[in-house]
Amino acid sequence: MKLIIANWKKYLSAEAEAAALAEGYVQLAVPSGVQAVACPRFEHLAAVKEKLGDVVVGAQDIMLEGEFSPEALKGLGVHYAILGHSDSRAAGDTDTIIRSKVIKTLEAGLKVILCVGEPAKIHAEGEEAIEQFVLGELESSLPVDDLDAEVADGSWTKDLYVVYEPVWAISKAGVGESDTPEDAARIITLIKEFLASRFSMPSSPVLYGASVTALNAAAFLSRPEIDGTLVGHASLDAEEFQKILDAAG
Repeated sequence: MKLIIANWKKYLSAEAEAAALAEGYVQLAVPSGVQAVACPRFEHLAAVKEKLGDVVVGAQDIMLEGEFSPEALKGLGVHYAILGHSDSRAAGDTDTIIRSKVIKTLEAGLKVILCVGEPAKIHAEGEEAIEQFVLGELESSLPVDDLDAEVADGSWTKDLYVVYEPVWAISKAGVGESDTPEDAARIITLIKEFLASRFSMPSSPVLYGASVTALNAAAFLSRPEIDGTLVGHASLDAEEFQKILDAAG
């Protein structure tokens, strides 16, 4: 199954805007073998959830406690939570905070979409530096020994999705430097090999997420190593998002 995640980020400030976009999503034809997930802002979750049909709702992040804790989000009908996104890391989320969020989210029974990826400075240092950085972020975010007994038996692995999100390649509206499907597939293969050896996860889905648009989605999704995409700005147009879904089908 290909997982295509629409991360609406903070682009839509008003609930009415989010509800209008959700109405466009209701018309989406999700191909067989594809799961579509829409992730609006916290405050728009309820309004969006009411309107969506075959599109599942996810959260852009979690709060460790309070109104948007994993338990509360599950009560709102949320199935997925994006953790470790570059926006969250830029806002102050450390590996320690992300690890705590991963634990809480898994324990609540939500599926984790964990983002890892190198900034421009690390990318410029070459392949070895990139690999060390990405795998370091990944290992720091998956604290198996800290999980409660109910998920410490390894069953949590079925609820984990990893997104390779090279921060240097992210740009608004697809403007800026771009990654290549070949390089993305190489890092994603490395992530899968690491998960298989370190956490006994031979078939963990790994997605790609940096400036994916209708124009380049097919090139990335045609790679067998890539199990889906995390879509940012392009997900704000239902017709463009439909083209990305079609590329995954």
